[in-house]
Amino acid sequence: MRLKRVRWTGTHFLAVGEQGVILSSQDGLDWIDQDSRSDRVLNSVTELTGKIVAVGYGGTVLNANSLLSVDRILLPNARFGASYQATLLAREGTAPYSWSATGLPPGLTLNSTTGVISGTPTQAGEYLLHVKVSDSSGFAVSASRTLALTVDKADQTISFTTVSSASDGQRLTLNATATSNGPVTFVSAPQFVCKISGNSVIFVSGGICSIKAEQLGNANYNAAPAVVRNISVNDSKPVPPASQATGAALDSRALFLLSIFLIFHLCRQVRYRHKIS
Repeated sequence: MRLKRVRWTGTHFLAVGEQGVILSSQDGLDWIDQDSRSDRVLNSVTELTGKIVAVGYGGTVLNANSLLSVDRILLPNARFGASYQATLLAREGTAPYSWSATGLPPGLTLNSTTGVISGTPTQAGEYLLHVKVSDSSGFAVSASRTLALTVDKADQTISFTTVSSASDGQRLTLNATATSNGPVTFVSAPQFVCKISGNSVIFVSGGICSIKAEQLGNANYNAAPAVVRNISVNDSKPVPPASQATGAALDSRALFLLSIFLIFHLCRQVRYRHKIS
């Protein structure tokens, strides 16, 4: 709207616009319609004893609104699943005030008398609140403002307990839960020691098996910090006693000497036959 007359009162701006509209502003950027209308062109505007007065050709428009406005505040962030409270503020006008709002996050409500927003958000996201306040002057005076409110995702943790040792060839069911009640997935390493199959781990050979539990989050929860558990896997293949190992070594040596003897004997026979021929 084009402003025809603007006046600085020392604390705020007053202006008259097209179609007999009176507006006010604290900063010259955001203007509040003061609900005054006239079918005459307004030439000047001023404020007298808390009332806005605009003067036109042959007539005067009087508005009882004393610059009622919704305070420009930065609403603190809310968090999914956590209790929240913030208070809206009005300037000027005649108290007590009556509040209303649209666009509130699910789970939050606005107290129409106190201007307190409270509750527990049930959906994370970015929201624009269209807030309106009316005073009790009896002149149906109101003001409105759009405020931003962010509902952050909640944090979560994983509870994961398991055995400290196992044997190769064994299959173990894994149990882990997240505070978000979301599904927990598992990753194992190294693959030659253990492998994941659904919610189970299969131990392949001896060594240290590391299993990581993860929950990646969703629309209302951040990803959980991963939890790692290490399991010592025993090799189930039997180890021969020392006496058996010694005997096996002796048997191998005897077999080697016998092979040398047979080769030597075969060579002598070949040489003997060669001489005869």
